[in-house]
Amino acid sequence: MEYKDYYKVLGIPKDADADTIKQAYRRLARQYHPDVNPGDATAEARFKDVNEAYEVLSNPETRQQYDELGSNWQQQRTTRDQGWQQAPDDFGGGTYGGFGGGGFSDFFRTFFGNRGGFHEAEEPLDLKAKLTISLKEAYLGGPKHIKMGDEQFRIELKPGTREGQTLRLRGKGRPGPGGKRGDLYLQLSILPDPLFEQESDDLYTQQSASLFTAVLGGPMRVRTLGGELLEVKLKPGTSGGTTVRLRGKGMPKADGTHGDLYLTVQIQVPQKLTDAQRAQFEQLRQSLGETQ
Repeated sequence: MEYKDYYKVLGIPKDADADTIKQAYRRLARQYHPDVNPGDATAEARFKDVNEAYEVLSNPETRQQYDELGSNWQQQRTTRDQGWQQAPDDFGGGTYGGFGGGGFSDFFRTFFGNRGGFHEAEEPLDLKAKLTISLKEAYLGGPKHIKMGDEQFRIELKPGTREGQTLRLRGKGRPGPGGKRGDLYLQLSILPDPLFEQESDDLYTQQSASLFTAVLGGPMRVRTLGGELLEVKLKPGTSGGTTVRLRGKGMPKADGTHGDLYLTVQIQVPQKLTDAQRAQFEQLRQSLGETQ
């Protein structure tokens, strides 16, 4: 099986810090996102690789293990994996907003062996697991199907789920004497989103308006994390980098209200101009007294 260089996947050096890793992930996830590349199998594969690389390198423990073993991982694996149980494919960073069906690559599962995601807790019948979800799933909530070995069951995420929250699933742990089963504790981890950033109850995004809308003013279409399409009216002469506050369009809160969505306007400049169009822009620049 071919070794996967996760640093190469993200295009970063091996001494990259956490911020560099996150920035590289956001840039590549946005580039290969399925919404941007519908039906593109190559982009889909790259998107999954990027998510897997981020899952490993963003976690200090898995990154250290990955760095220690390196390309000789098949010869260097030791018995330190003993005592860990195999995590189901659905646990981990292979999902993004329901895209891709979940799961890690064969390389990931072979490399990390039985360190795929959960282990026995202090209570002999209880299990702990990490469940990675997208920011959109955390925003919307709703049902999520989990597979553990041959067993499948459904959990219900509350809208506005937060990083680090733990869900207790009674009777989903290991079976013990007499058929009694322990509990399964799912600790939630949220992947960074390519288009939205979360800070507490608020969301931040950058979306583009046309040059003409920015100059003349008018409606700009903005898509929220939940998929809602809003119409925001820009003032004439809106500059790139202007931030607009959309009240109540942020993360759901426990009291039923929402945080706010902060939109930073980017200006979409025409890339292909005919000679006649370029001449018109030149004439406009001169009429405004602008210099080169």
